Amino acid sequence: MAQKPVAYEGNKPYIFVSYAHRDDGKVYPMIENLQRQGFRIWYDSGIKAGTEWPQFIADHIANSSCVIVCLSRAATASDYCRQEITFAQSRRINMLTVYLEDVQLPSGLQMQLGNNQSLFYSNFANISALSDEIAGVDMLQICREDGHAPRRPKSFVPPESIPSVPKAPKHKDYSGASGFSFAKLKWVLIVLAAVGAIVWVIASSSGGNMELNPDSITASKEDRYSQAVVAFKEGNLQEAYDLFEGLGDYEDSQQYLKKVAEMLLVRPYAQAEIGDTVTFGKYEWEVLEKKNGQALLLCTVGVKRTDYHGYTLHYPAWDACTLREWLNDSFLVSSDLGLTEEYLRIIVPTQITTTDNPTYGTSGGEVCTDRIFILSSEEVEKYLPKGSDRILYTNGKPASWWLRTKGETKGMACIVDTYGTVDLSGEYIFQLDSQNYARPALWVDFSAGEYLPEETIPPATSDSEEIGE
Repeated sequence: MAQKPVAYEGNKPYIFVSYAHRDDGKVYPMIENLQRQGFRIWYDSGIKAGTEWPQFIADHIANSSCVIVCLSRAATASDYCRQEITFAQSRRINMLTVYLEDVQLPSGLQMQLGNNQSLFYSNFANISALSDEIAGVDMLQICREDGHAPRRPKSFVPPESIPSVPKAPKHKDYSGASGFSFAKLKWVLIVLAAVGAIVWVIASSSGGNMELNPDSITASKEDRYSQAVVAFKEGNLQEAYDLFEGLGDYEDSQQYLKKVAEMLLVRPYAQAEIGDTVTFGKYEWEVLEKKNGQALLLCTVGVKRTDYHGYTLHYPAWDACTLREWLNDSFLVSSDLGLTEEYLRIIVPTQITTTDNPTYGTSGGEVCTDRIFILSSEEVEKYLPKGSDRILYTNGKPASWWLRTKGETKGMACIVDTYGTVDLSGEYIFQLDSQNYARPALWVDFSAGEYLPEETIPPATSDSEEIGE
C-alpha cells in the first residue's frame, strides 16, 4: 500500500488531483514528485470523522486553480470521479488529463474531456518521467511555490533561434480572383438545386417511402451486440456496459447490462489485496481478510465519538448496547455513510460471537447477527498485530476507539488507546464526554466479480458469515 503524501491546506493557488483510490500506487508517487518540484497539491487522502463528503470535496475543487484528472478503468467506473470532473467543468477550472493506462472512455467522458490537454503514462519510462512532463505544463505554474523555476519543456526553442517567416499578404478584394466570388456562389446554388431535384424524383418514384432499410439497422445492432459480448468476455466491463446500455432491449442486452453493473460494483473489492484501501460509501476502508468471495473491511477513520452504551441502570454486552443499535440502524442508512441500495445489498449479515475478556473473564454476551459492527480484542490482535497499524488518527491526532469485548467489569468495555495498545481493562461504557470513537467493520460479498464472464452470475449468498469464536 503506497505511502500517502501530505495534502496542501492553505490560501495559495493549488492543484486538485482527481483519482480512483485503486490507483494510489501510481498517483501517490506522482504527487510526491510534483510536491518536490514545488507544487501545492490537494487530493482526497481520507475523510475525517464527521465530515460531509460532497461538501468537503466540492469546496476543495471550487477553491483550486487547476485539476489533474487521473484516468484509468477504475476511475471511469467511479461515480465520484465523474462527479468531480463534472463539477470542475461547471466551475470552468482548467483541467489536465493524465491517462494512467489505456482505457476506452464512455461517450459522456469523451465529450467532457475531449478538449483537455492530455498526457499518457504509456509514453514515459516511469512515473518520475511522467511527473517531470506534468511539471512543465503552463497552466500549473501558478500553483508552484516561489523559488522553484518552471521546468523548460522539451519542445522549447529560444526565440532568437526561430527563423523569421514572411507574413502572407492581406487580401482586401473580396470579390476578385483571390477571394470568394459571387459567380462561384451561383454555381454552388445551381448544383444544390440539381441534387435536390434528383432526390425528389427518387422519392416520388418510390411512393415517398424513404425509410432506412430495417435489415441494415438490425445488422448494425448485431455488430454492436457482438462487440459488447466480446468486451464482456474479455473483462472490459466499462466498454461492455456502454455498448449494452446503447442497445436497449435488443436480444438479452438488459440481462447482460444487469450482470455487468453488478460486476463493476464489486470488482474493486474482488481485485483488492489484504492491506489495500478501498472506498465503500463515503469512507475509505482497509481490507483485513478475504475468503469465500467475501472481504472484511475496517473503516480507516472513526465515524463518531460516542459511548459504548447510553446511560441505563444495567450494563449490557455488545448484543444489547446502544452503539450496536446505532450502527445497524441510523448509521447504516444515513447520508453520512452514503450507501445506495446496490451497495447495501452486498453487505453480508454476519453472525457475531464475542468471547469473554481473556484477562478478567467478563462475559461477551449473546451471539447476534449484524451487518455492521466493531472489532473485538481478539480480532484486533489477529488482523492488526502491529501497534502502529492500530493507531487511529482524527484531525491529525491519535484517538482511541471502542472494541466489542467487555472490560475489567461489566460496566466497562475494551478500547485501543492512542498508542495502539489494546486496553483489556477498558473504560466505562457510559461517559459524560466520551473520547472514544466508533470504528465500524463489515463484510462485503464480491463473488459476482470473481466468476468467469461466460458463467451465469450466482444469486447473492443468503448464508451469514460467522466472525469470532
